Amino acid sequence: MINVVYPTGSTSLIPVRFVLSITAKKTAERTIPLTIPNRALTDTEKTDLGAALDNGFKCAGCKT
Repeated sequence: MINVVYPTGSTSLIPVRFVLSITAKKTAERTIPLTIPNRALTDTEKTDLGAALDNGFKCAGCKT
């Protein structure tokens, strides 16, 4: 599911961020919530996003 959030008071159709949940299941089911801004990510944000995905997959028993 992708939940698109638009800027308050704007008639623009450009989302400010994307909110998603990924469900991984191997040995345990794990939902991985992610919020991704609709702009270029900093290197730190990219690293943090990757770490959140890796951790979620590992908790579900998946190889990363």
